[in-house]
Amino acid sequence: QSTWGWKGKKVLYFGDHVYGDLAEPALRNGWRTGAIISELEHEIKVANTGSFRRDMALKVALEALIERLQPDQTIPIIEARESWKIERDILKERLKVAQHPKFGSMFRCYNNPSYFSRRLGRFADLYTSKLCNLTQYPLDHTFYPKRAHMPHERYFMQMPIFALNPVLP
Repeated sequence: QSTWGWKGKKVLYFGDHVYGDLAEPALRNGWRTGAIISELEHEIKVANTGSFRRDMALKVALEALIERLQPDQTIPIIEARESWKIERDILKERLKVAQHPKFGSMFRCYNNPSYFSRRLGRFADLYTSKLCNLTQYPLDHTFYPKRAHMPHERYFMQMPIFALNPVLP
């Protein structure tokens, strides 16, 4: 660091281990860090298959339907909800196994970010499957983080940016 005059956020350091390579440069030196995660290619390939996308869309739709119809306590709806819950559980397992037979996705534990994903977000400013993926960007390119939305913010994120008189819920 002192030999080359590199300081803080002007350094982008890459590694393939969150704690072994990225934590110290990020915390001690204030460097920007990038993670190389070779398994990412497989996750993206699986997530882009028609069957995975279809199963995910169906699972999300079933969960929304189950949640929306919770107040309805009529016998036919109660029976339908129980049937949908079973179908949703089958889809959850199928989606998990599609990524990895025992562990599922590295980045998710069903609907939630995995521990690995949370640590990655803490110590890596960006991540990719291969360093050469970055060759498509100019050397002076700046990557800007995307805002992570909290559940209560979803309505506001869907509003038109220039709405003069937004109608609030």
